[in-house]
Amino acid sequence: MALTGLLTIDGITLLVGDRVLVKAQTDPVQNGLYTAAAGAWSRTADALSPNTFVFVSKGSTLAKTGWTISTNGAITPGTTPIAWAQFAGGGGGGAGAGLAQNGANLDIVAADGSIVIIPDSITVGLVPISKGGTGATTAAAARTARRRQHLQRAAARPHRGRVDERGAQPRHGGHPRAVVPRGQLEGVREAGLQDRGRQHSGRAR
Repeated sequence: MALTGLLTIDGITLLVGDRVLVKAQTDPVQNGLYTAAAGAWSRTADALSPNTFVFVSKGSTLAKTGWTISTNGAITPGTTPIAWAQFAGGGGGGAGAGLAQNGANLDIVAADGSIVIIPDSITVGLVPISKGGTGATTAAAARTARRRQHLQRAAARPHRGRVDERGAQPRHGGHPRAVVPRGQLEGVREAGLQDRGRQHSGRAR
């Protein structure tokens, strides 16, 4: 990175006088703390030594991170190679599914109004009917809508019950039975009685 001009670093366009942490130059001798300028940058007056630490206040990925000098021994800016190591913030992680990283923060991404995100809290919002919700905006309306859905599903189910000789559907539920014409039904009943009579007489012998 050229140490000159008002560059855009980590999503931030520098202004004259901004303090910049330079930590990853190809030549580590150039690492250190600088003051941005329209021309060549200048090093700050900060005394640098092992374990000197700074915090980054702005940046798309490095805001709210802390860095310390890990180089041992006396440090002379412009002469000594300076190594910086992160000790706070960020954690080296990134945003996973459903998350967005904003500097050192991880924000939840809501795909629709079923999740409402406000500072310091997450609440369940409006769940559309297409996603198994009721579409209601209050608890009372949700209960009413849920009862209506149950009634609609019950009305849509086929009625199951026994059928008598005339094919009439009885009021009380039961298992369905085939419709038999009255004349055939009487014949079946008589045959059944005769069979039971023969079985009875056979047991009496």
